[in-house]
Amino acid sequence: MRVGMLLAAALFTFLALPTAAQAAEPAKLCVRASRPTEYNAHAIGPHDLWIADVPGARTPVRAAPTCIHLRPDSRVNLRSDFQCVGMGDNIGVATPGLPGEQCRISKVTEFVPGSEAEGYR
Repeated sequence: MRVGMLLAAALFTFLALPTAAQAAEPAKLCVRASRPTEYNAHAIGPHDLWIADVPGARTPVRAAPTCIHLRPDSRVNLRSDFQCVGMGDNIGVATPGLPGEQCRISKVTEFVPGSEAEGYR
């Protein structure tokens, strides 16, 4: 009987740990970009993008791509390989007067309003 109670207590502890860990972790940053109509994106610095859901239901993110020619007038196209935009997703950048670029997202973080570089939106 004592062994059964110990097993039940161990099982309860094992099952409760993931729930406690999930409650402690911050909300996942997620912007969907499976289709062009699901997101808005533009350059906010020479090496940073602002990406948000079109409906605005989620928090916008700051993405660091491997592109080197991001300008305020650059047009950005992306597509997430999974549900949320993340590291490794492809980006296409078209800037007037420069050749187009294909690059990837190297980092996604929370966007802090007012953190745009001078001269960018």
